[in-house]
Amino acid sequence: MKPSFCQFLVRWAACIMILGTQGCRSLPAPNPGLDLQLTNVQFLQATALETTALVTVRLSNESPDPIQIRGAVHELTLNNIEFGKILSNQELELAPFSHAPQELEMHLSHLKVLTRLQSVVKAKQFEYRLQSRIYLKEPRSRISITESETLNLQP
Repeated sequence: MKPSFCQFLVRWAACIMILGTQGCRSLPAPNPGLDLQLTNVQFLQATALETTALVTVRLSNESPDPIQIRGAVHELTLNNIEFGKILSNQELELAPFSHAPQELEMHLSHLKVLTRLQSVVKAKQFEYRLQSRIYLKEPRSRISITESETLNLQP
């Protein structure tokens, strides 16, 4: 028995509704006025396979409402080479129109970077990018922030 046109439309609408609601759930929330800036990288210790660094970021609340952060994931790249990922479960509340530093530990894999490090050292231009996914407490959501800077060493 061949399905009728009405049954086809009902199935089509159901598929669109399911796909639509799944897609909306994974979209990041609008940024409530949060800004992020990389302020320092300090190398702490090195082993044969990895180096541990202390990365300091400054989170700024540029809005009149407090922002509650429950955690974050930061990915640091240098000249398009991924250097490391930082996971943070530090909870932080930013008062309106304020900023706060966060010190985070990052582990840099030597094996991952070693083969491509020579191109970074020889480069006349350094570009870093910090891509961050910040998880808010209220409303329970995720926002994405990317910060990048370029330093040109050519005379």
